[in-house]
Amino acid sequence: MLTIGLYNHKGGVGKTTLSVHCAFLALKEKKRCLLVDFDKQCSSLKWFSGYEWNSQEECWEEGDGIVRAVSGRNGYEVPKDTEFVIMDFPPNSDDEIKKATADVWLVPMDGRLSIEGAVDVAILKKKQNLIGVINKAPISDKAMIGQEELASAKLAGLTSLFDIRIPYGESIRRAEMLGKPVWDVSFAMRSKSGQNLAAFSSWVIKTKCHLAK
Repeated sequence: MLTIGLYNHKGGVGKTTLSVHCAFLALKEKKRCLLVDFDKQCSSLKWFSGYEWNSQEECWEEGDGIVRAVSGRNGYEVPKDTEFVIMDFPPNSDDEIKKATADVWLVPMDGRLSIEGAVDVAILKKKQNLIGVINKAPISDKAMIGQEELASAKLAGLTSLFDIRIPYGESIRRAEMLGKPVWDVSFAMRSKSGQNLAAFSSWVIKTKCHLAK
């Protein structure tokens, strides 16, 4: 079983987008996955259920694939047959992060202001597998992450870095409102953002982040 945590001290960096698409990819690949949302807004669960989540544990099946989705705020159990656990934490959850354990942490970043949050995660989870993801394209050139900022994040402890820069535009919004991944929205997959998101999610699930060997 591979446990994946998603966190950045800063909000709005795309943790929900990544966690939901990794869960959708697990379902597509016929894996057994548990999606745990620790945010009181339950954004991941709402997206994954097409905004029909009823505050209880939900289960979706596709062939041999199963994704169970549950809120982590009141405790949860991991079924014995689970292959992936994906934990989506809200911003400013440092106390919970200190206690949480995962095989790998995905640390989304969307611009210079999010580097500090990524460094905070690296400090909290020293000597653990921390994968930085430049996840969303910044809204202005001034917000672009420079080499100095990346160097500081790597120095703090990020073990690797992916640059996928997803413009949060109509393709992502349409997929979210439909409760679907971008690869199930035809025009979205014609966009660079859709292709990048699909490729990264596929890497996470198919290679298990190069960890499960």
